[in-house]
Amino acid sequence: MLKTYAIIAISFLLMSTVWAKSQDDFTYDGQEESHSVHLSQVYADNRGVPSYQVRTEARLHFEEASREIGREVQIYVGMNKLDIGMEASRDQNVLSLLKFRSSDRDVQGQTWNVVMDVDIKFIPEADTFMYPYITPIQDTMVLDDYLSFTIGKMENDFAFAPHVTIVRKKSLRSDEVIYDQTLTKKDWTLTEFGRDRTLVTVDLARVLTQVERGKKHSITVTIAPSLNGWRLFTKGSRDILANPPTSKVDTTFRYSNR
Repeated sequence: MLKTYAIIAISFLLMSTVWAKSQDDFTYDGQEESHSVHLSQVYADNRGVPSYQVRTEARLHFEEASREIGREVQIYVGMNKLDIGMEASRDQNVLSLLKFRSSDRDVQGQTWNVVMDVDIKFIPEADTFMYPYITPIQDTMVLDDYLSFTIGKMENDFAFAPHVTIVRKKSLRSDEVIYDQTLTKKDWTLTEFGRDRTLVTVDLARVLTQVERGKKHSITVTIAPSLNGWRLFTKGSRDILANPPTSKVDTTFRYSNR
């Protein structure tokens, strides 16, 4: 039995000589239309015996309009069994975004062959983009059916989406969530609020069909990016966006005496 394991291990070592890396990195030159990364990894079973090999070709396609913006950005690609993980440096104040285009897999004996196509684009002025997500939500209030709050200066509203949760507070029964959704652009507006902040106003009447006026409610609002299927893979930025700023306010939804 030991001889059999040895033969299997040797055969996998021979198989791995073509693509020996399980991770790789390169610095984008700002001109390439596409770039391929070839990776390979042998995985063992629960007894530690080599069981199968995964050979992956990651084909990265760069958006023409933003190629020069991504010049000198270093991109890391690593294997995660039948998937890949990617991370980009934040050189020259650039954000890197990816979107998976397709994935093809086939099995040949004890080898998985994986081909993944990934679209990549770059956004300049990363600090400006990230500013609303690293500053607190302030000035949160409800007046009539309008929820308003301020955030750090928002330059690009295309990437912004407030998430609102409304809870009906009850003293003798469990609280009831009456609304919990990410809003669409028709439900809110942005207005300049001084030099460093932006005022967000949400028309709750557009999203609520009915509400028990005079009763206690709590409203929690969170801001998060809305990138139309694109995902940030810049170092550090994903961690920031994983914990976006949040604010909470209580209201009885009474009309004002204006």
